[in-house]
Amino acid sequence: MEGLSRPLVSGVVRDNRGEAVTDARLFIVAGPEPWPDVAALSDEAGRFSLSVLSTGTYKLQCMADGFAPWETVVDVQEAGAALEIELQGR
Repeated sequence: MEGLSRPLVSGVVRDNRGEAVTDARLFIVAGPEPWPDVAALSDEAGRFSLSVLSTGTYKLQCMADGFAPWETVVDVQEAGAALEIELQGR
């Protein structure tokens, strides 16, 4: 159905050696409008995607066991946003 797709924030989570981080928790901390508590987990290849309600600026956090927390601000356009996250630790 047209008009129902939402922008995505997607990407991959890796450690500082370039290896995929599985089960990293990714969530939106702030955005252009109130946002429910929604989180995504990275898969075995480190991939993740989060659907957002609208375009705009979002603050995203990533946490994984054994790693320092990671945070960034991303500008999400109609086509979405792609991130490559490198966690420090392990």
